[in-house]
Order: sequence, then C-alpha cells, then structure tokens
Amino acid sequence: MEPISRTSLEALSNKELQDMAEEYGLDIPFNLDRRFIIEEILESIREMEITEQADEDVTITDEEVEISGDLPTTYNETSIRAILRDPAWAFVFWDLSKKDSREIKNATPHQALFLRVLFFQDDISDTPLDTIDIQVSSDCRMQYVLLSSKYKYFVVDLKLGMDENNNNILAYTKRTKIPEENNWVLEARPGKDVRYPPLLELSGMQEALRDRYINHREAY
Repeated sequence: MEPISRTSLEALSNKELQDMAEEYGLDIPFNLDRRFIIEEILESIREMEITEQADEDVTITDEEVEISGDLPTTYNETSIRAILRDPAWAFVFWDLSKKDSREIKNATPHQALFLRVLFFQDDISDTPLDTIDIQVSSDCRMQYVLLSSKYKYFVVDLKLGMDENNNNILAYTKRTKIPEENNWVLEARPGKDVRYPPLLELSGMQEALRDRYINHREAY
C-alpha cells in the first residue's frame, strides 16, 4: 500500500477526505476547510506511527518474572490514615520518616508518641468538642480507636507529646464522618428495659452492646 502523503491527500475530493478522516476516528466538521482536514489526517498518522514504534520497542517473552509479595516496612514518609471498621471503631495506621523516627526514639517520656482523636459536630468547625489522647509506642504503626456516638466527625492527629503545641503534630487524617447508629442502639444500656425489634434480637446486637459497655464503659 502506497504511503499516505500530503500530495496524495491533496488529490482526493472533499468527500474522500471526510471519509478518510472518519476512518481515523477524527471528528471533523462538515464545512471545515480541506487544508485543515489534511493537517488533521497527517497529524493522526504521525501519532499512530509513534505509538507503533513504541510498541515495537517492547519485548514480550514467555519467561516468568518473579514478583516479591513483601511490601516495604516503611515508605520514609510521615503520614496517617483512618478507616472505619464499623460505626464504633476506626482502624488508624501511620508511617514515619527516618528523621521523625530518630527524633521520637530520642525523645523524653513527656515527648512520647500520641494519637489525639478530635471529635466535631460538623465538617467545618475548627474547635473540637472533645478529644481523646492515646499513647503509642515508637515502634507501633496501627491502632484501633473507639469512637463516640455523641459526635458526627473525627480527626486523628499523630503528635509528639500531649501539649497543645501544633508544631508537635507530625501528621493528621482527613475529617471523617461517623455513621449514625440506629436509635435502638443509641438507647441501649445494660439494665435498661428496651424492646428490641425481632430482627435486632436475632442479630446478636444485645450481646455485642453488653460486651462493649462492660469493656469500654468510658465511651458512654
């Protein structure tokens, strides 16, 4: 097949140029000047040639490539994330840069590593309505956090020390919405006479709430 050139395209009629542009997947206005149609076709051909050349440079073999299943223990970047496990618990995990790790290991007990959980009632307030501090070891990289059903949003700060100095905040999570619990769950307390719907009784929720109250009574 003879290569397509500007000369060969100029010899075509407008209708033939339109048809060729359509074959190359070009969206050409019906009344576009033929000079521009020719330029569009030539540009499309050049792009196809570049893509074909790139494909030719890729070597495909039947050899098996061994891929390690082990992830690195650290990405040398201080960051923290929070994922909701359920309406009551958040799974918080973090990473530390080598610089921050050295600083934490050399810190005094007063400057130990902490998670500060901040609770908000909306997604715009700057001042939290309540906070909880959780001390973690310098080697720890994950923690389950019990959430309070009284509030609607939370943020977790990774801090060096428990004081209010914002310079001690190493990283923080995005503001995350706490799922609203069912009213039956919110009203449930051990010893309180609550008539549960049959489906909730079958779910085992009563036993789960009793266990949560006994082991985490401070959340109430």
